Amino acid sequence: MIEIITTYLNQNNQENNYKKIFLGEWCIPFNSKSKLIGLNKVLNYHWASSKKSLRDFKYINKLHKSILPDLANKLNLIHNKKINKKEWNLIIGYWLYVYISVCVDRYNTISNLGKKLEKEKDYFVKEFHNLSKDQFIPIDTSEAVKFFHDDLWNHLFFSDLLRLFTKVNFRKTTFKYLSSTKVNSHFKLKLFSLSFIKIRIKNFLKNFLKLSFSKRKLIYLLNPEISLINIFKLKFFTKSVIILNPDLTNFYSNNPKYIDRNWFLPFSENDDALIKFVKQSISQWLPKSFMENFDVFYYAANKFCINKKADLIFSSNIHHDGCDEYKILSAIQIKKGAKFVLGQHGGQINKYNVGTEIERNVADILFSNGWFGTDGKKIINVGQYWHRLKKNQFNPLGNALLVTGLSPKYSLGLESKPLSSLNLSYFKDLYSFYGNLEDLIKKEVKVRIYPKADYGWDQKNRWLDKFPDVQLDYGSFSLSREVRRSRILISTYNASTYLESLAANIPTIIFWDQDLWPVPMECEVDFKKLNEVGIFFDSPIEAANQINKIWDNVYLWWKNEYLQEVRKDFCSKYSCMDSYKIKRFGVHLKELLN
Repeated sequence: MIEIITTYLNQNNQENNYKKIFLGEWCIPFNSKSKLIGLNKVLNYHWASSKKSLRDFKYINKLHKSILPDLANKLNLIHNKKINKKEWNLIIGYWLYVYISVCVDRYNTISNLGKKLEKEKDYFVKEFHNLSKDQFIPIDTSEAVKFFHDDLWNHLFFSDLLRLFTKVNFRKTTFKYLSSTKVNSHFKLKLFSLSFIKIRIKNFLKNFLKLSFSKRKLIYLLNPEISLINIFKLKFFTKSVIILNPDLTNFYSNNPKYIDRNWFLPFSENDDALIKFVKQSISQWLPKSFMENFDVFYYAANKFCINKKADLIFSSNIHHDGCDEYKILSAIQIKKGAKFVLGQHGGQINKYNVGTEIERNVADILFSNGWFGTDGKKIINVGQYWHRLKKNQFNPLGNALLVTGLSPKYSLGLESKPLSSLNLSYFKDLYSFYGNLEDLIKKEVKVRIYPKADYGWDQKNRWLDKFPDVQLDYGSFSLSREVRRSRILISTYNASTYLESLAANIPTIIFWDQDLWPVPMECEVDFKKLNEVGIFFDSPIEAANQINKIWDNVYLWWKNEYLQEVRKDFCSKYSCMDSYKIKRFGVHLKELLN
């Protein structure tokens, strides 16, 4: 007998007297790898091939476009609504993209397993009889994303695929493990506490933004990622009334209703096995915010909109924050004629990214951080309005700040970055860089491990195992504070961090493996120019050698005239942070309002 291990669960749930096949590196805890490998097998990750991942990205886009109309029709029927396809795409499109990506990823994993199974051998997988799928129906998109990288949810999902597409046996057992998904507990504010005072001040300012002494245009700002100071500037510049992140809970009155989830979307004759699985399973995992609780949110949003008809809605993070209420609110206002404007989320110099695709599909106008990709009509350059770093604020005699990224063990949306097991290749590059620094410089380097989540990768112990004396930064203080105390920032992944530091004129070294982090072909020439002046490297060793070379004269190196020229050209294209950015933002808002 050979046991198939789907996820990393507590050792109490594994029978050590059987050989094992691990579906991926995510199954193996860092401190147990040497014990568990040996005669056991670990499957290679199917998206290790950049050609295959790009091919699957196109497949996911095509599948999203074909499923959305049928799903929109079904949800309209369930809720007795007449919401059009574009509005449903705004409400449910991001979740659908991620869910399809998850299905494609997990299906390919099981497909790879099927190729490894030998006919003459018996295989089994654990089935936890004390677990139910009902426990894992998400409340909203945010919780759905948490479940997508939870061990238990993935075990249940892999089990469904194994039942459908393999002949492995299931052995019932009792579950003995606490889910890695943490439920955030609500906290009570003490009267006169600092948090209470901050919230009271914030609520006062939000109410002030609504003030109007004459008939003015109405703007909704939903998770805008703009400072309050800049929001006030926008209010006076556009001469508008602004509603910032409205609280809809006061308008809840309907109770959640029972909805039968025993349905699937219609098949077509060209549907392959994977498409049929997506259409069959989608009703089981739809968040309650689109099913049982939809009428609650829709009624609250509709009630709030009475006498508050928006002329324009702006958001930077409506999809990624998973705020389904705001998506429904936006859809209602769009139906009444509001323009829907989205700001660029993060860096987005990616070869492919599901988040970018949904934003381009649902927005009337996109505000970009630079002029790259703009057309002057739908995509408009406003600059890096959301920046956290202040210009030229660094310490020429400070330490080096090595900023690291991380992806979940289980992939979510398909992007051009190291997903799932490919994180191990990314870790290897980090250790190679640090290991090639001169010993005296190592002592001056602070390694900022990914502070938002560890996803079970055990970042801390991986670093300490390789380098016991490494100085780790757990994100206790803001990035801007740490940058101000550093002489140079070292960015190791393709996201917004290096764009912020370059725009703020902070000495910066960038390195990543271009096979793991491919950029669009038209952007390659710009990274080549950064390489010529010693800012960007596709080799961790070359990047370390550059740090060794410039360490005692970082400031002089950074102030080189040609380097600054290259930096400014790059920033104008991808991350403009001049003093006119908020004014430019306001000008475009005003034009859209007229």
